[in-house]
Amino acid sequence: DEKKNGGAVINSTDQFVQLELKGKNIYEIFSAGSPFNFNDFKEKKGSTAQTVVNHIDIIIQNKDDNVVNLFVRRSFAEHLMSWIEDCASRL
Repeated sequence: DEKKNGGAVINSTDQFVQLELKGKNIYEIFSAGSPFNFNDFKEKKGSTAQTVVNHIDIIIQNKDDNVVNLFVRRSFAEHLMSWIEDCASRL
């Protein structure tokens, strides 16, 4: 009898929303609500990190200078955008 290891691949992409955000103050906004240090991250195009912004789990991708992709659970996307807009209005 040969033992076989089981596994599963689950597509969870429908649970996430991708937001592309641009702007010279984008990292200041994220830093206001995240414990993550964005100093090195913003210098490395293509890098990806998982962190928390305003108590919301996100995956962030450094797409280009001052351009990022955020991946957030669909159920938190509206709340996150509301917080980002509020924070941006104070800069």
